[in-house]
Order: sequence, then C-alpha cells, then structure tokens
Amino acid sequence: MTLQKQALIWVYALGALCAAGAWVACGSDNENKTGSGGGGATTTTSSGGAGGSTDCQLPLEFCAGSGCVYTASDPDNCGSCGNACGTGEICLNSACVCEPGLDQCGNACADLLTDTQNCGSCGNACLGGQTCTNGLCSACPPNTVACFDEGVCANVSNDPANCGGCGISCAGGTCASGVCTCPNNLDVCADGCFDTQTDPGHCGDCTTACLQGQTCTAGVCGACPPSTVECIGQGVCANLSNDNENCGACGQTCGPGGTCTSGVCVCAANNVNCGPIFGCVNLSNDANNCGGCGNKCSFDSACVSGQCVCAVPGETQCNGVCTNLALDPNNCGTCDNQCDQVYGTCDNGTCGCIGALDACGNNNRCTDTSEDPQHCGNCNIQCAASEVCVTGSCNCKPGLVSVNGACIDPSSNPQHCGPNNLACGGQTPVCAGGQCVQSCGGGNLQNCNGACVDTENDPLHCGGCAGADVVCAADEVCVFGNCRPWRVGVGCNSCPCDSSCQNNFDQCCLYQGVASLVVCVEGGNCPQGW
Repeated sequence: MTLQKQALIWVYALGALCAAGAWVACGSDNENKTGSGGGGATTTTSSGGAGGSTDCQLPLEFCAGSGCVYTASDPDNCGSCGNACGTGEICLNSACVCEPGLDQCGNACADLLTDTQNCGSCGNACLGGQTCTNGLCSACPPNTVACFDEGVCANVSNDPANCGGCGISCAGGTCASGVCTCPNNLDVCADGCFDTQTDPGHCGDCTTACLQGQTCTAGVCGACPPSTVECIGQGVCANLSNDNENCGACGQTCGPGGTCTSGVCVCAANNVNCGPIFGCVNLSNDANNCGGCGNKCSFDSACVSGQCVCAVPGETQCNGVCTNLALDPNNCGTCDNQCDQVYGTCDNGTCGCIGALDACGNNNRCTDTSEDPQHCGNCNIQCAASEVCVTGSCNCKPGLVSVNGACIDPSSNPQHCGPNNLACGGQTPVCAGGQCVQSCGGGNLQNCNGACVDTENDPLHCGGCAGADVVCAADEVCVFGNCRPWRVGVGCNSCPCDSSCQNNFDQCCLYQGVASLVVCVEGGNCPQGW
C-alpha cells in the first residue's frame, strides 16, 4: 500500500471517530482504556481473558486479539469483531469499500487503469503478454500475434500450443519455425502428436475418434464391451439397463434424482419423473411441477398439496400470475374472462362498464344499448336485418317503412311502390324512385324482380338481387356492393371517434337518417352518399 493511500485511510478513520465524539478518537482507534473516561463518559465492558475484564470507552468496542477498536473504521474488525476487509479495501462507516482510486469488480477491488484482468472496465481482460496502461491494453510484444480465443500473445514460430497459427497444438512434440515435429512413432495432428494405431481419440487417422469404452488396435476401433451398445450420437458404449444418460435407449436421460434400473428411470417414493430437465419431483410441493409435470406456479405463489397457492389471501393464479378475480378486468370472476379493454370494469367478479354502457356478449364488449341493433334496449334483444336501434327500440332502417310488420323500401318495392303503396303491373311492372315505371332505365339501377335498386349501396340487395348474403344484417351497411359490419361509436356523437373507431373498425361514419348515431365501419369506407 502506498504512503499516500495509508494516509488517506487514516484520515477517513480519524474523521469518523472525531465525528462520533470519542475523546480518544483523534489519537488511535486501537487504544485500550480501562475504567471510566474523563467527564464520566459511558463505557462498555467485555471479557478480557485472564486479566479479568477490559473496559472500552464508547464508541470503541472490545475485540479479542485487537483490544479496543472503532469498528466503524477498523479494517480488521469492520462493522463487527473479526470482519476483516479484503485487499484494496478500507473500512468506512462499518462497511468494507474499495480504496479511493479502485473500483469494485465482483468480490475484489481493481485499479482499472493498470489491472490486466479489469483493464478500463470490470472483466475486460488483456491477453497474456499484454500490459494495461491508462485503462488500455497494450499491443502484443514483437514477434507475437494476438490469439484471442486462447487469451495470449503467442509466438507462433515456436509456441507448441499455437504452432504456425493460433490454437494449433503440438502437444507431445516440438514447434520450430511454425512447424510441429512429433517423435518418430507419432503422427502430427491438429491438436497434437498421437499414435493413430492405438489412440482411441485419433484411431487410424487424426479425425476418427472411437466411442468412449472402445479401444483402438492397429488403427481400428474395437467393439463395445459386453452388455453395452453403440450410442453413436452420444459418443459412448452404454449399458442401457443402468446408464442414467442412456436409459432403455441411447440418449434417453433420467433427470435429476432419477436412477436407471433395468432400463427404466425410477424415482424415489412420492416422486414422479418429469423428464430429463426436471427429473424426479414431488408434485405436491414442487413449484415448477405443481400437481402435474410442467405446471409452474407464479413467482408470487407456492405449491401446496399440488395446488398453486398465492401468497396474498384471496388471489388466484391465472396464466402464471396471481390476481384478484373480483377486481381484475383481464380475469374477472374466472381466469381469462376479459372485460372490455376501453370502457370495461370488473366489480365483485362481474364485468361492467363505465357510465350508462352495458357489457354484452361472451366478449363483454361495452356498448350503448340505446343504439346497438345487436343489443337493443338490453343485451338480449337483436333487431332484424331491416331494422336499426333508435333510443332502445328496433325500428325500420331510414328509407324503409313498416307494412304488415315488415320493413320495405317504398322507393323500389313493386308490391308497395311509393307513398300510396301501389302494386306495379301491366305496362309499368317495376318500381323506381317510388313510381311504377316500364323499366329501370339506365344508370346504376338493376331490376331485381321488379325492384329497381342500386346493388352498390342498397342494404337489402347488396352486391346482387338474390341470395342469403345480399341482405345486410342489422349491424351491417352496404359499401360498394359488400356488406360491412359496424359497431356503435361509443362516447361520440360526431366524427372522428378515435376512442371507439380502432383496429379493423377504424372508419367513422354518421349513420344516415339517424340523428347523432356514430358508427365505426369495417373496411375503410362509408356507404356512398353518407
């Protein structure tokens, strides 16, 4: 330790003692004092061995073998008697810390400017042969090259471990001018000198290795010993009846705690085999295999009698996390019962909604039942395809009128054409624009059994005249001849409605003919004319 560091340690210790108010502290922190100190100072008494007792004036403490010490700064008794600081450490405020100028690297103190194992930063080791100066590893010495995988600066012309290049071994031989030379009876291999006639790791040539348990004779691997079989993938001759790594078959491993008996992995009583990773476990208390192999309890729960029990009373484990089913909107009442992610609430295990919205359907989607045709008035009422929900009641869609309980379009229906409910026929068999006419004429109108309709926009003839898919449902609109579903724009009475119109239903439209009904349409377009 340099004189400068010694002086600095003493300053730390002296300052700490003086701050504590000990009258001896500004002298020596290892000075023994017997009896009461000046001014009636408080003392503490500890056994002093054969001499009877030794009194130390506070804040000093008696430590056997050291006498009266100040454990807040004594490096041999730091924080408590016998707790010695390590190399490069000082005792400061009862804790061992690195000396000024050193850094904590793992369990040791290091000078990052000069330490070749921690050069510039902890764990940054220089190669063998390099030095560390000002936190930088030097270049390799002359006539050597950097072998990073080997961790050294090597002279590849004569280094038997790196002969002719990094990692080329001449084990058992010599290296001269970068060339390995082996004794006469050995062959030069990439990893050393070997007798390829007898070496089981280099049998016949440098690259052929026998299985563990085989011998090499005259350059040929022998057969596996009796009672063993060749496990080529595992590189061994294995006894399948008792080999824990090859039990019953090559590569079939008994996990921790398992024993291979007659080719079967056997566990101790009350344990079951959960495979090569977990091995033999007790399903009643194993947190990684609770009640069944692979059933892992969450970090905040324990396995009790084969059940994952959460640490907090009243919580239940769902998908590896303990939660309160009474309050969790993602696991409301039961695991995976998810409430509406925007407007949903979970109260006492039941999904609800904020405000006047209602949670409807299996997905608990919050909707306005005063406007939603799938849940009109309440969650269980669904309007017909020709109806829309207005103030909680199913009514004919705008442009349609009710005739004998059915919603019809008087502008195109040939049996109920126009305001006078005429039946078209004779010379004027079709209904167009609320009038009986001879033909639908030109433009976009198409004759669908006497009804002149625009199949691009008519929700009763969307994309064609007939078929189950041409009549759009109550929660669909006709956009360019395709029925597109929509949802109520919750919380909005005008567009845009970003809080509701998201993801696939991102097109905000005002429903034509229904005041303040905002709908979120799938497909990116509103019906023509809206």
